[in-house]
Amino acid sequence: MISLKSIHYLLKEIKERKVIIWGAGIIGETILNFLTQEKYKIDYFIDSSEEKQGRMFLEHEVFNPSKIKNLSSEYFIFVALEKYHKSVNDTLIAWGYSEYKDFFYTSNFEKVVGVSSYKDNMENEIISETLCDDSKVVFKGANNKLIIETGVLLRNTTITFRNDNGYCYIGKNSAYSGSIKVGRNCKVVIGEQLSVTDNCSISTAEATEIIIGNDCMFARDIHIYSHDYHPIFDQHTNQRINPSKSINIGNHVWLAKEVVVLSGSNIADGCVIGWRSVVKSNIPANSTAVGIPAIVKKSNIAWDRKLLS
Repeated sequence: MISLKSIHYLLKEIKERKVIIWGAGIIGETILNFLTQEKYKIDYFIDSSEEKQGRMFLEHEVFNPSKIKNLSSEYFIFVALEKYHKSVNDTLIAWGYSEYKDFFYTSNFEKVVGVSSYKDNMENEIISETLCDDSKVVFKGANNKLIIETGVLLRNTTITFRNDNGYCYIGKNSAYSGSIKVGRNCKVVIGEQLSVTDNCSISTAEATEIIIGNDCMFARDIHIYSHDYHPIFDQHTNQRINPSKSINIGNHVWLAKEVVVLSGSNIADGCVIGWRSVVKSNIPANSTAVGIPAIVKKSNIAWDRKLLS
């Protein structure tokens, strides 16, 4: 998916230069429409396809890419191809163009940085009180923010902002291992003193939130998803039947090994969710719940972090 907000932040790099779109196709049309809306005009398209060269596309001429060779001072290039082709990237660099400064590959916008304080020209920001050498943050959009408080330990973790306007917060003294994916306009908030054994996967999409309280304990291979990755429709009404929904996990919650928490779930304070259970509902406070789907087996319980020996 194209992050048009990312393109918006790049417009200031165009300055007085002419704008060229590499790719006379569907993605090129999307970029043209966006630039037109932002009051920018493009001079022409370029395309590697000989069939398209010399023809008109959306009332613009299409030329061979060699027309822009060694002219980075005159042109800013939007590469609008459906798939990433390293040869195109390498060609532009060989012709004197620098990525982001002189050209933008719309299908390959991705910045990978370490987990330390950071800010870029897309308004992506990391505020971090810790350094984690074996973990990374991936920005695929603009205006995303990651806050990591003091005492946090990230082990082999990748935090990915998949589009624009994402927010992720990890509270003090939490230990996390696995992946966190933050979608467009989504939020992931992890409270203080979360412990994850290994390989936890959190994913948000479609403006949903996943909120995790303080003092939670997650075993290995936990999956927490506010969405189903793909839409499902009723054949008769054409209405979508699996909307994405936010998830709330309260304070002092223990998720046993391989638990799955699905969209719309609410697990209240003090709960224990049993091994390989799938949660898709509300679990009241101080309960144990197990099964597929998880159902309450006992109420008015309390649990302790002490390791049995």
